[in-house]
Amino acid sequence: MTEFDLILDGSNIALYGLTEKNKDTFVVDLVLLRQKLEYFSKRGQRCLLCLDHSTLSKVKNEKIRTNGTPKEFIEIMEDYSVYIIQSDSEMAEFAVELNCPIVTNDKFRTWRSGAEKSKSGKITQQQWELIFEQSIRHKVDKRGCFTTKPPLHHHRVLKVDSPSEELAREVLQLKDANELLNRKLRMLKLTNDTLRQCINIG
Repeated sequence: MTEFDLILDGSNIALYGLTEKNKDTFVVDLVLLRQKLEYFSKRGQRCLLCLDHSTLSKVKNEKIRTNGTPKEFIEIMEDYSVYIIQSDSEMAEFAVELNCPIVTNDKFRTWRSGAEKSKSGKITQQQWELIFEQSIRHKVDKRGCFTTKPPLHHHRVLKVDSPSEELAREVLQLKDANELLNRKLRMLKLTNDTLRQCINIG
């Protein structure tokens, strides 16, 4: 599979702001949805966009409403090469396989507690804990703009005002790259530890 920097929890990002109280009136803003996905591409991040089948079905059946049409929602997802998953466990498997953090506000409580388990059984509770720990949170700020917490800095500088500004941006880019590398290394270490345990048990 192609190398990625991030995995996007498409359902969680698209349905940001949805609660039990507003589920009957909640509407997915398609313009904002596209802006959310552009946030990552504009920062040079190669992302694997995952969307669960349940969310897709609800949009198609208009159980989840948008300010456009279901077709427009699907077209946005297709523009970003969406990968349809059946459950979060598939997304978690990608996180382990690709050593990538997931952009999501999901706390994966049932997976981390062991109350919910994948059919493949590939992801351990310890791995779920690390996936949660390394996840990147997101929000819509007071201006109505999508951002991660902390924000990802631009990796493609289109205009440089001064040498000092260019240097500052390069430092920020290196910090971002270093953080992503550290996340991948921690995930790889956990995967190796799990494999060693399996070998010893065998």
